[in-house]
Amino acid sequence: MMRDMRLRPSSELTTRRFLNIVGAAVLLVIVGPLMLVVALIIRLESTGPIFVKRAAINGGGRLYEELNFRVTEHDELRRNWPQAVTRIGSFLLYTRMILLPQLVNVVRGDITLLQMRDSSSSFWA
Repeated sequence: MMRDMRLRPSSELTTRRFLNIVGAAVLLVIVGPLMLVVALIIRLESTGPIFVKRAAINGGGRLYEELNFRVTEHDELRRNWPQAVTRIGSFLLYTRMILLPQLVNVVRGDITLLQMRDSSSSFWA
C-alpha cells in the first residue's frame, strides 16, 4: 500500500529531494558529454527537434512534460501517423538511452530517480 506524501515528515521529503537533485546532477555531469554527442548525431541524421516533450503523470498524480530524445523522422504533416525510426533512434531505444534527458525532469522536481519511465516500451503502444 502506497503511503500518502502528506503523511511523511517534511525532513524526509527534503532529504529525498536533496538526494534526487544531487544524484541527477552528478549523473548529468557524467553523461552530459554523451548526451551532447547523441544530440549532434540526431541533428545531423535528420531535421527537426532533438528532444520530444509529451505529457505524463508523476507518482503524485501531477501532470508534467516528459523529455526524451527524438527517435523518429520529423514530419509535421504526419504527426499522428506511425513514423520511421531513425538509425540513431533504434540504437537509443535498444540501449534505453532515450531516458537520459529525463534527468532534467528529476532536477526540476517533476519526478524522482526511481520514477524515470521506460518510455521505449510505451513508444510502440
